[in-house]
Amino acid sequence: MKDLTKWWLNYMPLNEEEQQIIEKYNTTNPIIDRTEKYSVMEKEYFDRMPFCNLSNEYNITFSERATNFINSLFNDYVDDDTLIISSCCEHTNVNKNLEKYNNKLILTMDEIISLKIEQYISYIKQYKKVFVYMIGTQISNGVITPQVFFEKLKKILIHNNIQNIFVLDDVHGMFITPRDYSLFDYIIYTAHSLIRNYDMGLLISKNEKYGYKALNWGKEYLEMLDIIIRRMNKMKMFSYVMTNEFYEYISNGKFIMNNFTTPHIFAPMTTQYKYTKRMYDMLDKNEVRLEGIELKNTYIRFRAQHYIKNPEYLTNGIKTLYNILNNTETRQI
Repeated sequence: MKDLTKWWLNYMPLNEEEQQIIEKYNTTNPIIDRTEKYSVMEKEYFDRMPFCNLSNEYNITFSERATNFINSLFNDYVDDDTLIISSCCEHTNVNKNLEKYNNKLILTMDEIISLKIEQYISYIKQYKKVFVYMIGTQISNGVITPQVFFEKLKKILIHNNIQNIFVLDDVHGMFITPRDYSLFDYIIYTAHSLIRNYDMGLLISKNEKYGYKALNWGKEYLEMLDIIIRRMNKMKMFSYVMTNEFYEYISNGKFIMNNFTTPHIFAPMTTQYKYTKRMYDMLDKNEVRLEGIELKNTYIRFRAQHYIKNPEYLTNGIKTLYNILNNTETRQI
């Protein structure tokens, strides 16, 4: 392990009290609150979302898991006359919903990043209603969906008088990536993205149709969230630190890096190795994930927040990865 990586691990470590707080699980029942206390808490959340541009007409509600929100939105907004526009890089629970419908336009990430949407205008115009469900930041490689894509798509739909609902799945971007949320009707987040053990869905909307105004859940998570936010500078250094750690693999082409990625995820793509299930398990227990292990293009994904909570995972994960990459028995393609 490089000296810079060791320094990063030792920079702003959790104290004993923070460690205890961040280990919490969500085990309580929701306590509903519609008083000014809840409105104050909502503003505290918005204040932690960079460039969110949300006014007091927006609400936050919570559920046991984000999947509840996903399922409800698909059920309520999609019918046989609706076109769904989504990407090829959505979460498993989103894909389960997409499989239920025939009228859908699934865009590749290349099409989204290069803003190639005009080629589908004639197809889109066949529908009077469009339901857009799109990921904000990909977990597998950290690639960020550009805001300009959403703006361009929105203009096309409005110009053609097409009713539209925009849902942003910002599970891996919220509180980190500056994003104007006012363009969207619904924004979805899941608590365990930043706090590993805490299961809870969060929904931003202009209505209170879904979920609960659970003051106790919101307050408890906010306390945990602030432990990570106080270390946002550390989070945003992570990709650079890891690039330095594995620079030799990047320079010789064994690791291929994407552009326009979030700084708290380091996820190089590899094409020269074929990984085994045993390798996957060895890395996974240290919070290093092989994304697409069955594919030629496999991403090796590290996320900074895991190593803030458990620094030993990064130490062990890097050591394990080096052993895998340097093992002469590793099957190369």
